[in-house]
Amino acid sequence: MKHLYNALNFPMATFLYPAADAAGSVVSVPAEAKIKAAVAAIRGHDYGQSRKPLRAVENLINQTHGNAKLRAAIEEEFVKVLESEATLACKQFVCQKLWIIGTRASVPALAEMLGSANSRVVEAACYALSRHPSPAVSSALRNGLNKSQGSGLAAVIDLLADRRDSQSAGAIAKLTRSADAPVADAAIAALGKIATENAAKVLADLRKSDSPRCRIAANHAYLQCAQELEARGKFARAKSIYERLAASGEPEHIRRGARIGLTRRGGGGR
Repeated sequence: MKHLYNALNFPMATFLYPAADAAGSVVSVPAEAKIKAAVAAIRGHDYGQSRKPLRAVENLINQTHGNAKLRAAIEEEFVKVLESEATLACKQFVCQKLWIIGTRASVPALAEMLGSANSRVVEAACYALSRHPSPAVSSALRNGLNKSQGSGLAAVIDLLADRRDSQSAGAIAKLTRSADAPVADAAIAALGKIATENAAKVLADLRKSDSPRCRIAANHAYLQCAQELEARGKFARAKSIYERLAASGEPEHIRRGARIGLTRRGGGGR
């Protein structure tokens, strides 16, 4: 998920809890008008500027903890920001916060961002979407395979891989032949995580590639594929891959990983 984390330049360790005053009492919740004004004030925020407006929004999120109505109001204003001409820095900040408080209400706006020509916008959207279990997110990401490019496309592929989205395997397999090396690498690695039967076949073929870079990536992904299959209880299929990778002539670190897999299964599948 390195593409997602590289997209965001603000400190990541901001945990949101109910705000309290000096005496430890929870402060009063804000009015919706205050929420609108605070979020509107960050639209022009850029790198290197004071974080005071951003902290004001963070405080509002803290103060609305447990209040679904006001959290929804914040998310609604965040969506307006994402759909506006706000700065990249602002949109990255909003995506950070949607990673924490986002619901299905913000998915359409984030999905639209996947088509941006700016890869950093795509990466920020992927980060915000990364915690959503909704099938709508997987669908949006699959559509993003046809809209994104460069590091943004790699981020979309990475996220689909992390979701083990089998429906995207066919489209991702085509991207293993991309002329954009980072995209091809991401696609190959993704097939190892998705680990469908067709993904395994594609990886087996890629191990025979004339490109050393492709062969190296495919070997790692093929080992990952075996591990995924083993974790899913498909021991016989995993064993057959481990045996191929443990054979003489394969890179030593790959052989070592395959031998560990075979040992873990007691030398064979169940």
